[in-house]
Amino acid sequence: MAEENTRQLKTAIGLENLKGLGDTLKQFKEAKDSLDEVLQTASELAKENSPLGRALARLIEAQGLQALNEGNINVSEEVRKKMAEELTDKTKTIEELEAENKGLKEDKVISEVTSKFTAELDRRLPQPGK
Repeated sequence: MAEENTRQLKTAIGLENLKGLGDTLKQFKEAKDSLDEVLQTASELAKENSPLGRALARLIEAQGLQALNEGNINVSEEVRKKMAEELTDKTKTIEELEAENKGLKEDKVISEVTSKFTAELDRRLPQPGK
C-alpha cells in the first residue's frame, strides 16, 4: 500500500516537473526566436557599415545576452526550488516508511512471542479429554 502511494507520488512529481520544464523550454524558444529576429535586424544595419548601426547592434546583442542570462538564472532558481521540494517530500516519505517498518517489526515480535507463549502453555497444560 505504501509502496503504491510512493510510486504514485513519484509519478505525479515527475509529470509536474516535465510540464514545468516544457513550459520553460517553450518560453526560452520564444525568447531565442525574438532575439534572433532582433540580431538579424541589427546585422542588416551593421552591414550598412554605419557607426549608428554597429552601435545599435552591439547594444541589442548585449541586452539579449543579459536577458538570456537572467532567464537562465531564473530557471536555475526554479529547478533548485523544485529539487528542494522533491527532497523534502522524499524525506517525508522515507520517514513514513521507516515508521511503518518499525510498526511491522514490532507486530512481528509480538506475534512471535504470543505464538511461543501459546505453544508453551499448550505443552504444559493438560489436554482436554486426557
